[in-house]
Amino acid sequence: MIRITTRKINQFGTPLISVLRRAYSNTTPRSVELAYEKEDGNRIDEAIILCHGWIGSKQNMRTVSRKLATPTQSPSYNLDLRNHGSSPHAEPHDYAHMAADIAAFIDTHQLQNVTLIGHSLGGKAGMELALTHPHLLRRLVIVDITPKSYETRPAFYTMTEGMQAVERAGVRSRRQADAILAKYEPRAELRKYLLTNMVYTHANDTHMHCKIPVQIINNALTDLGTFPYQNAEKQFSKPTTILKALNSPFLNHDDFLFVRKLFPAAEFTTIKSGHFVHLDEPDTFTELVASHIEKDRRGAAG
Repeated sequence: MIRITTRKINQFGTPLISVLRRAYSNTTPRSVELAYEKEDGNRIDEAIILCHGWIGSKQNMRTVSRKLATPTQSPSYNLDLRNHGSSPHAEPHDYAHMAADIAAFIDTHQLQNVTLIGHSLGGKAGMELALTHPHLLRRLVIVDITPKSYETRPAFYTMTEGMQAVERAGVRSRRQADAILAKYEPRAELRKYLLTNMVYTHANDTHMHCKIPVQIINNALTDLGTFPYQNAEKQFSKPTTILKALNSPFLNHDDFLFVRKLFPAAEFTTIKSGHFVHLDEPDTFTELVASHIEKDRRGAAG
């Protein structure tokens, strides 16, 4: 039987002043302890790590985490990235620090032969980890995101503005929250996704709170649109799976040549879905990933 365990980490405030943050960011990134869910598996020689997208949480990857457990029999660790879900609130909010958090998680849990699956923001954090700590991974699976730098879309700023408006309003239900957020985001499914962050944090709360630090995330949006190593200063030469969502603008076929400069072993697959491939087509997604994990096992066996 598969056992699910959830570990919640208390949130804490942002450290020191911005000047000290900038100075510290030029040294080794300081990690935070990430919240996670675990699906147990019979294998002790390998593991799967899943990283969600922007303003998401481990809840978004829960279905595929469970679906991967049966065919792979590998333990699966479904993470909340920093400033998301139940993980600590901390600055800086950038890929170097997200990667450092994941690296520390792998080290703490003594994981080996790791397959890291990252969607969108989690995919970029995974790419950063693969390029800076390649020894920690066996395979990288990137879901509908490019390592290219780009200007952050105005819609992201509008969404964070909407989330701040919801919190200021002191809403008592997601229905009230949705009515406010609809003024900023017209797509009902995306509003539903964003509003998973609105919760009652204590039994005697009179209104809902946003469990993520929206201002920290908003401040980081410009930096999150960029990605280092645009001149292919580093490479990850191990097996890499790149999944493109057919009906999504975040990863284009024109990007594939650039992806190969950083990830020369990349294999590309297009799935007929929107940006949230793992939610739109969970069976197709998990079958593909499980087959690639099995391929890695056969390769290791010689």
